[in-house]
Amino acid sequence: STLKLLYILSKPELLDTTAILIFLSTTIFIMNRSRVLPSWVPPASEVLIATAAATFYSSSSSYAGGIVGEIPPMEGGINIGPLSLPL
Repeated sequence: STLKLLYILSKPELLDTTAILIFLSTTIFIMNRSRVLPSWVPPASEVLIATAAATFYSSSSSYAGGIVGEIPPMEGGINIGPLSLPL
């Protein structure tokens, strides 16, 4: 809402720099899809790529900001560092 936006803008010390950078980088990536990704990549793939990159960053760094939830453990699949990809 407008009141929340005004409150946040009036209290810049409450903003998390890392969260802002993640938001801006994923937004710029998604908005510039045609310049960044080849044309053969299916539509909406940029959202999946941006989400995967942000998830990888938050799980492999010491990011202490808010997250939607923990990645549930899986049995089987491919383990790449802290990530498990299902088959």
